[in-house]
Amino acid sequence: MTDINAKAASATAIHSSLTLIDASATSGGMIIYAGATNTSSAGDFDNGASLNANITISYTGLTIEGGSGDDFIENDAKNGVVTDGNGHDTVLLGGADAKATLGTGTGDHVNVGISFLGTSEAAGSSLGDSVKFGSASAATLVIGAGAEAGSTAGTTSIGLTKVHDAAAGMQLDFSILTSSSKIVDESTNPTVESATTLTAAENAAVNALAGAGVAYFTFGKNEYFIATNSTEAAVSAHDAIVELVGVTNIHSAGISGGVVTLHV
Repeated sequence: MTDINAKAASATAIHSSLTLIDASATSGGMIIYAGATNTSSAGDFDNGASLNANITISYTGLTIEGGSGDDFIENDAKNGVVTDGNGHDTVLLGGADAKATLGTGTGDHVNVGISFLGTSEAAGSSLGDSVKFGSASAATLVIGAGAEAGSTAGTTSIGLTKVHDAAAGMQLDFSILTSSSKIVDESTNPTVESATTLTAAENAAVNALAGAGVAYFTFGKNEYFIATNSTEAAVSAHDAIVELVGVTNIHSAGISGGVVTLHV
């Protein structure tokens, strides 16, 4: 409540001064939910004083440091950062331009564009996020609606999520975004291969997919996976893209229920 204490009861918007939650010394497993933009309700009190109804509290640049246990961490702040240890961890990123770095524990699970707090999961809330796994071969990345561009759609790399240190065995879960189990390797598609820009390659890939599902291809030094739930000639506001940074030899071992398993 320190952020509210510093403001007059008539305030209508507060930008939180919270920048760090440090649980790095813990080993028993932590559960942390933070960083979601939220609005108070009428009748809330602080130190006995009634607060103005509908005060909006927002967060930017919040860093959460987890420990070495099996942590569950949600950081919904814009520019939020999560750094976690070597446990069997679950991390949720609900804000834009957020980053998660996980240790070498097996079975790590990262959700991008999903909020258990229910306040940061609209399309466009989680654009530009990136994840680095310490043990990617046993990890799962779940892409939610927040990783779609929605009304914020531009023309390049719509809803792009970056993954560093991807490895065979890793799973990409697009089941929230597509109802199809169709997946197509477009790496040898002549139109995709000849594309001189990423946008052109993306558009060619979804056009060739010709329906709901996942298309993937190599462009430059990276591998791209695009999930769509419609037939389209070009990437749209309701697609999500995962970029495997520095990877060109990873493909798909098939798709089941929207979950792609990577292999070399």
